Amino acid sequence: MLRKGYIQQQIEGLATALGTIFGIELDKTDVLKRLGNSCRNLTGLDLDTLLRLDDATLLGMFAGGDRTRTAGNAFVAAQFLLQRAKADPIQGRVARRKALLLYSEALALESSLRSKDYLSEFESLLTEVEATDSTAPILRQAARAMEALTFYARAENYHFYLRDSHADNAEDGAREFYLRLLEFPDHELIAGDLPREEIQNALTELG
Repeated sequence: MLRKGYIQQQIEGLATALGTIFGIELDKTDVLKRLGNSCRNLTGLDLDTLLRLDDATLLGMFAGGDRTRTAGNAFVAAQFLLQRAKADPIQGRVARRKALLLYSEALALESSLRSKDYLSEFESLLTEVEATDSTAPILRQAARAMEALTFYARAENYHFYLRDSHADNAEDGAREFYLRLLEFPDHELIAGDLPREEIQNALTELG
């Protein structure tokens, strides 16, 4: 109950903040200012700082600590970044990219965020971002989210992309991914479209 309670509290706070901001006519400067203030009030994070951080530092801010709070803050920050992208098209591409990194992390950490509507929004964002950005952080976060969502074959595809792009530690990451999957029962692997035999064959190929 505490886990769901915090997530719900953050979602309700987000809805209230966005309703207040977009419920009246404001100029762009006021919208950006209020988005920043609301993000800081709900998550303790500065929106402009999130936009400026490199990927590793950004994700590092959401590593460790209480999983539920981390997931809730990552999700809310991602939503504010998406609104920032709409309000400020000049920074739209960067904001959507950062939002995807945090959205992926939130979904990986917290099952209560994996509703139909949120998954649909995530899929649309992923499709949009990966059309122009196939850098390692995007691919790794996509793989992480897909594994958590039990879309194992899709997660495997992102590991393939990482290996094809010669990303650092790509083979080690793929090997760890397959080893984790071997801990699951056959019916779950089949449901994720990656049967045990295929996993074992992939591990053999990795050596």
